[in-house]
Amino acid sequence: INAEYMGGEKRRVHILKPKKPIDVTCVSTAEEYRFDDLKQFFRPKGNSEWSFDTAWLKFPAYGGEEETTVFFFRFGVVVWWGSNRVGRKVLAQIASFEVKPEQHLEFETNGFSYEETSSKRMSIINDHYFLRVRTLPLKLAYSHALAQSIKLAKFESSINEIIGRIQSYPKCLASRGNVFLSNSETAKLKGHVFTLRMNVNLHSDLLDTPDFIWEHPELKPFYLETKAYHDVDYRVEIINQRLQIIDEIFSVLHQELSTKHAFRLEWIVVTLIFVDLFMAFVWIYNHMPMLLRPHL
Repeated sequence: INAEYMGGEKRRVHILKPKKPIDVTCVSTAEEYRFDDLKQFFRPKGNSEWSFDTAWLKFPAYGGEEETTVFFFRFGVVVWWGSNRVGRKVLAQIASFEVKPEQHLEFETNGFSYEETSSKRMSIINDHYFLRVRTLPLKLAYSHALAQSIKLAKFESSINEIIGRIQSYPKCLASRGNVFLSNSETAKLKGHVFTLRMNVNLHSDLLDTPDFIWEHPELKPFYLETKAYHDVDYRVEIINQRLQIIDEIFSVLHQELSTKHAFRLEWIVVTLIFVDLFMAFVWIYNHMPMLLRPHL
C-alpha cells in the first residue's frame, strides 16, 4: 500500500513494485540552443525527428544497455531515457551549440516503469513514474514537463542568489539608516532581476502548454499530472511573488540612493557658496587699503 499521485491528488492504493525501471535524466545546459545548427549536426546520424522547438534522437541498444531516447528542447534542456553513457556523450556533442551555457550542471533523475496499476492513469510514487504504455509521444509529454521543472529550478537558484546578495540591505536601513551601495550596483542587480522576469514570463515555450499536446489531446492528462506533481505553476507564481518583493526592495534602495545623492548635491552647493563668500572676503581683505585710500 503506497501513496499514489493521480489527477492532482494523492490516494492510498495497492500498486506493484517497479520492475526493470528506466532512468530518465534531465539537465539544463544553456539558456537556449542553436536549433538549426543542432539539426544539421544530428540529422545525418538518422532515426531522429525535429520540430521548431523540440527534437528527439534514438540510439539502439548496445552492449547490454537498453535503447536510449534523447529529447532536446530549444530553451536549453536535454532529457534522456536510458543509458547515462549515451546521455553524457550527447551532452559533450551539443556543447558547441549552446547559447550562454550553464557554469554548473545539475542533473535530476527519475525512475520510470511500465506496469499495470490499479489506476487507468499515470501513477507517481516517490519520484517513480508508473506508465501503462511506452510510446514516443508519451515520453515527450513527460519529458517536456520535466524540462519545464528543471528550467524553473535554474530561475529559482538565480533568484535565491539575488536574495542572498540583497537581504542585508533592508537590515542596514533599519539599523543604520543607510546602505553602502552605489547607483551602478543597484542598476546591475535590477537589470538581472528584469532579465529573470522576462525569461520566466515571456518565454512561451517554457510556460505554455506545448503545441504537440494540442495535436495529441490524449496526452494532455499525463503532461498536466507530471507538471502538477512538480508544482510548476505554483513555483512560477512563487517566483513572480519573490521578484515583486525584490522590485519593492530595489525601489526603496533607489529612493534612498536618490535622497543621498540630493543631499550630497545640496552640500556641494552650500560648500561652493561658502567658497565663493570666502574668496570674496579674501579679495576684499587684500584690496581693503586700496578701497579705503581717498581718491584724489
